[in-house]
Amino acid sequence: MKNNTDDVPFLDFSDEIALFETQGIDALLDRLDIILCNGNLSNSTRSIIIDAIAELENDSTSISAEQKVKNIIYFIVISPNFTILK
Repeated sequence: MKNNTDDVPFLDFSDEIALFETQGIDALLDRLDIILCNGNLSNSTRSIIIDAIAELENDSTSISAEQKVKNIIYFIVISPNFTILK
């Protein structure tokens, strides 16, 4: 890990990227569901995220695994499943 002398937030997604690359989007969503949504990520939200990532992959052959993971996390945190706990 590099030194952060400017006190700029640094988010390390290396575990999530490795999981995505080795086990795929379903495994990543399972992990993020527990971490970010307390197990409340709905099937419909999950489907929307999977479809959005598939569309990104179809539109751009140069999208990296890191960018896909960041997009997946973004989609989760803007979902109602992240902001509303049951």
